[in-house]
Amino acid sequence: MKTIAIISALDIELKYFREQFDSIKVEKFNQYEIHISEFEDKTIINCVCGIGKVNAAALTQRIIDKYNPDLVINSGVCGGLDKSLSFDEVILADKLEYHDTNIDFLNDNIPYTTVFESDKQILSKLDKIMTEEGLKHRIGLIVTGDQFINTTQKQEELFEKFSALGTEMEGCAIAHTCYLNDVKFLVIRSLSDFADDNADSEFENNLEEKTKKAAHSVVTLIKKL
Repeated sequence: MKTIAIISALDIELKYFREQFDSIKVEKFNQYEIHISEFEDKTIINCVCGIGKVNAAALTQRIIDKYNPDLVINSGVCGGLDKSLSFDEVILADKLEYHDTNIDFLNDNIPYTTVFESDKQILSKLDKIMTEEGLKHRIGLIVTGDQFINTTQKQEELFEKFSALGTEMEGCAIAHTCYLNDVKFLVIRSLSDFADDNADSEFENNLEEKTKKAAHSVVTLIKKL
């Protein structure tokens, strides 16, 4: 039986999953509520990690230690950095990188992976599902940092430096933790805003509907794994 863990930063990002997967057990871990479901031949673990890299990494490690998932999926929303994106598109991360660290001076002394790559086979399956369903999406880099990006100046700086499609606050930390534990991962994000001067007002606008764009395809993927 496959075990798949779904981790999101906010309750609203997990709402659709909890509607699709009935919880048969809820386990407490400090402030976390970890929901466990049985779906077809799979065990589904889902939990809200809270905002930020440390929260995301701590919960991911806990889930890996206790439930030994075959796949960890981070689903939610992000800010768009590429101005050619539109709100009806979803970003599938083929790679993740931190945007708020600077370790170049350590590279000669301490081996360190700065870019974390999603599982190519699972990413390809999700790409095919979304294409067949006519859902607009792009595959590319997402960058992560402990900052809600909400100025056009910062948005443009990040895009110029990384050429990333989007930015958020948990994905790379989840990917990093999975990498250290040799666990497959996938990060999928709908656009909540464009990380610019309008981000604060855009973020809250139809947020639940935005999260469903990513979540719906993940449920379809899980059925086919």
